[in-house]
Amino acid sequence: MPKSPGDTVSPYDITQMLKTDPGDPQYGPVHAFHHWGEPYFGYYLPEDEWIIRKHAQMLTDAGVDVIIFDVTNGPVYLPQVTKIAETYRKLRAAGEAAPSISFIVNSSPEQTVQNIYNSIYKKGLFQDLWFYWKGKPLLLCPPEAVTPEIGEFFSVRQSWAWSKGQKWFGDGKDKWTWLDHTPQSYGWHESKDKPEQISVSVAEHPVSNIGRSFHDGKQPKVLQTERGLYFNEQWKRAGSGSRIRIHHRLE
Repeated sequence: MPKSPGDTVSPYDITQMLKTDPGDPQYGPVHAFHHWGEPYFGYYLPEDEWIIRKHAQMLTDAGVDVIIFDVTNGPVYLPQVTKIAETYRKLRAAGEAAPSISFIVNSSPEQTVQNIYNSIYKKGLFQDLWFYWKGKPLLLCPPEAVTPEIGEFFSVRQSWAWSKGQKWFGDGKDKWTWLDHTPQSYGWHESKDKPEQISVSVAEHPVSNIGRSFHDGKQPKVLQTERGLYFNEQWKRAGSGSRIRIHHRLE
């Protein structure tokens, strides 16, 4: 949501608002984007080409081969996806590296999947950037969104958070967690003894209260966030040969 000409307050930084007035923080307008803190490269909108290029360079330097656009709340953000895809194609045309792309869906899955399919895949948009898995473009979505046409076109896997005791995960067949407690469960396709995917997290969701310092089943009293203890613990479970996946949230 770009600010209006009369807006002299944005960008809305919640950390700064709480510092200024913790009892009555002056939040911005409803629906305006609020930052939890200032990004490393400063405040920016998702259409900023320099930021897209810089992130692409950093991701590929880290060995990341695909970003998965998080459209789990329903909107597909096609203008922003288009800008990112066009920038990636420029990079590749210039002989530089850029990740491939895919999507993860959850809310209103039938409508959202159909929107993605009709707007992008059916038209062949950015086909050179599609990430393929098992010979087809990868799509992460709930099973109720998989029509015969969608099932024929995509390699479909369901993806959500946490595996243990979760009905959605079942025995793990064709299920990929994007977040999981240590020790993480793996998803599989051909056989249970042949892992296909496992998630690795720097920290977890606020509802689990598992931060960067969490390890050995507890959150230490003295935080050591710079050491990446939880990240390291999850990588030990995944193994050094695992494929890295990055979600890119466009909200």
